[in-house]
Amino acid sequence: MFRNLSRIILCTILFFICVSFNRLIFSAEPDIPLPEGALKTMEKSMDVGPSKSTIQFYETSLNNNKIASFYRKEMLRLGWREQRTGFFLKDNYLAVIVSNPRKSKGEKTQFSITISRIPGKEEILAGRKDTPDKLSFMPVYPKSAQVFLWDMPTGVSASYETDSSIKELVFFYKSGMLNYGWSLDKEAPITTETADCPECQKAKQNLPKDSSLPDMKVTSSRGNLLFSRQNGERCTIKLYQNISDIQEVNKTTILVTYNANKKIN
Repeated sequence: MFRNLSRIILCTILFFICVSFNRLIFSAEPDIPLPEGALKTMEKSMDVGPSKSTIQFYETSLNNNKIASFYRKEMLRLGWREQRTGFFLKDNYLAVIVSNPRKSKGEKTQFSITISRIPGKEEILAGRKDTPDKLSFMPVYPKSAQVFLWDMPTGVSASYETDSSIKELVFFYKSGMLNYGWSLDKEAPITTETADCPECQKAKQNLPKDSSLPDMKVTSSRGNLLFSRQNGERCTIKLYQNISDIQEVNKTTILVTYNANKKIN
């Protein structure tokens, strides 16, 4: 249970790091309520770069539905926001609550609480390098800057930034990964959507009042490549590109998650 759950938590933390990149909030670790009579059975910890996570396991006489109802009500009362079932955010913390179905009648219900601190922008950028470190398990795109490179309980996570397009990156990785013994398992089609550009609107406000410019938009594209090796190793490469009239947002982000089949203690 802990191994599978940990992989979910690791992926979720990385996702929230990406979507919350511009936030920098410091606060004390918030409290997590417990159902009356819940008994702790085990506690473990793990690190994802600068993010610290603690996972605690409990037993209770409540069933799954009552556990979910308790946390939906109590977490909201304490100021947490539910992002999706069992996933809550408050300040710069992520809490994940998962319960297992009972195997037999009269058996206790097992559930876990994982709380992780989401690092702020300054912490993430502390290890930024204009010249990326070399990796032993995959090629590094030569026209990129390294945003972060973190050891993970399951392997390595890295992020890069470049001016190149997603199409250029897809071609680079699909050909370059072959030289490191990888096979392409899955390639998600590149998707593109257009939305309002807040940065563009701010820039427009600084122009003379008589300037006549149309409302500006930002075009976002995404791509996803999943590779595997015969020994069971897996590597996911996610690509995010923003294009607008503001030069600062014309960047493509590369997010690498390498699963080296490490055992999570």
